[in-house]
Amino acid sequence: MVVLGAKGSEGNLRNLQQQTIMVSDGKMSPEDLKVCRAILAGLVSKERSKINFLFLEPVEFSYFPDYLTIIKRPMDLRTLGENLESGLYSDRGEFYSD
Repeated sequence: MVVLGAKGSEGNLRNLQQQTIMVSDGKMSPEDLKVCRAILAGLVSKERSKINFLFLEPVEFSYFPDYLTIIKRPMDLRTLGENLESGLYSDRGEFYSD
């Protein structure tokens, strides 16, 4: 990841931070990857099994033929993990979006 910063007034770190532009190289930073893995681990944990079981695997469309008319962008936790580990996301925002 490359960070480009515009010069702010001297000693004004906040101004510099506000003007900083992040240019992604298409690869998630190690910090973002660590955060996303921790979030995913929490979502699939056994402690949440009473509520997460519906989202662990992709929906079988053959059982729910109208599913895609209701859900425009289907996502499940297995696919989310596969996408994360395959490098599909360039930052945690893309991960959050899914």
